[in-house]
Amino acid sequence: MTEASPQSGLRFDTNRMLLRDILHHHGHEVVEAVDGLDGLEMAREHQPDRIFMDIQMPVMSGLSA
Repeated sequence: MTEASPQSGLRFDTNRMLLRDILHHHGHEVVEAVDGLDGLEMAREHQPDRIFMDIQMPVMSGLSA
C-alpha cells in the first residue's frame, strides 16, 4: 500500500467571484478591495452607485466601515 501524499488546498471567495461575474455580465464596472479599509478608500475614490461589503473582512469589518 502506498502512503497518500499530502493534499494542497486553495480557498477563494466564490460568492465574491459570482457577484463580480453577474455584475460584469450585466454591463457594470466592478472594483474590488482587499479589506474593509481599502474598501472605504476605493469608495471615496470611485464613488460607486452601489457597494457590496462583507461583514467579516480583514483590517476593518463591513459593520465598522
